[in-house]
Amino acid sequence: MEDLEQYWEQYFSPLGHKFAELRPNYQEMGETDSIIAALYWLELEMYNGGFLQFFCNWGYTAYQLVLKGLETINAPATKQLLMQAYNIIQRLENDSQLQKLWDIPQYLTEDENSKLNGIDWEYWEDKENIMRLMLLKFHSDSVENIDNKA
Repeated sequence: MEDLEQYWEQYFSPLGHKFAELRPNYQEMGETDSIIAALYWLELEMYNGGFLQFFCNWGYTAYQLVLKGLETINAPATKQLLMQAYNIIQRLENDSQLQKLWDIPQYLTEDENSKLNGIDWEYWEDKENIMRLMLLKFHSDSVENIDNKA
């Protein structure tokens, strides 16, 4: 697993950092690079603070890129999970009380928070192994290197 994470970080962190520099003008990276970068930040943010952290830090456009990316790497269960999470916060989409995305958490009900926490826990199970799927799709030679060491 350590090798997988090292390869993943090595290949995708430069795009992730560029994505951060361009925020919110992700389209300047080109579609494939912006999808990879959005997936990169999804993995980091989900394991650091969950869906709300990812969404509030990166926004709806990054969320849309992630959905495309999950389709691209063939991770339908994870895509479905994130869509469930977004459906919970979607009611706040045009709420005039929100000044910034980080206002979302204060307007969630206890039940909504509980559901989001459950989604985060399910994501953390990593049933589809997002890092590996990203490497298979965008750097398949690295997966061969990892598999040969095992």
